[in-house]
Amino acid sequence: PVAAAEATTQGLPGSSVVLVKDCDDGVRFVDAMVLAVEFVEECIILGRTKRGDSISTPSPGAGRPRANSIRSSMLAPLQNAWEELSIAGFDANQPAFAAVVDMHWWLSCLHTSAYCVSDLRPLAAALEEHIFDENEVIYSLELPERLSHTVHIARTAVAAPPPLIWLLEGEVEHCWNGHNLADCSHLADLQQSCGIRANMRLEKASLERSPVWQCLGPLRTTVAFSGVMGHAGRLVATRAGTRVALLHRARYTQLLRESPEAADLLNIYLTKKQFVDAARFYQTMGLQVWKRVISS
Repeated sequence: PVAAAEATTQGLPGSSVVLVKDCDDGVRFVDAMVLAVEFVEECIILGRTKRGDSISTPSPGAGRPRANSIRSSMLAPLQNAWEELSIAGFDANQPAFAAVVDMHWWLSCLHTSAYCVSDLRPLAAALEEHIFDENEVIYSLELPERLSHTVHIARTAVAAPPPLIWLLEGEVEHCWNGHNLADCSHLADLQQSCGIRANMRLEKASLERSPVWQCLGPLRTTVAFSGVMGHAGRLVATRAGTRVALLHRARYTQLLRESPEAADLLNIYLTKKQFVDAARFYQTMGLQVWKRVISS
């Protein structure tokens, strides 16, 4: 499915828009990546990949109804989400507002029955916006001075976890930094088993100056953020004036105590987005996670 999605979107930037028609023959604009995910999904359901047939565009009306597909569930333009938040009284000039718009878009499209937009306010207030110079480090794990023994990076006491990071404007590179963390006992084995090289690029996000409702992210620090542990990646701004939205773990912990509904919305948003993204992009160490054998 990943290969098929890559083939479908080859040559198309992530912000590409495709003109399609819905069931009622009305014209809609759909993100190319979302369209690719649904296309792969339909091919699997129709059994074409299982039979080894060549993949071609499914004929109209073939297979299951399109009403419940990922694509048709997310037809609402992102600008609509911005307008809905403005009507609900959110301040479009507040820091990191584009990340709030992204959360609202995903939740209103894929969590409709249980979502109340007012629950998003405490989460929006917990976000920060920062501007970084070229080559300025956004996050890099800093261990205490030379330890007398090796430690596991999953230990909460090792270092502060990374924040959740959304790119608002500029460019960010996310590279492997585990080779510089010799005191973390298992990272060398992880590098070898997963084929990771020193300074290997894990992600790159680039976003030109865009409308206030657009952002990219969150970048792949979610596991370490959720687990309250160090992260072996190093995130650097590679363009002057790079703007990012940040949610630090301490603010999230405060959110858990004071606004559990908002914290729950964040987890739902992250999980839904990560699940959909798993079919969109190749992810370093992803196959090892998805294909692991569960045993006692």
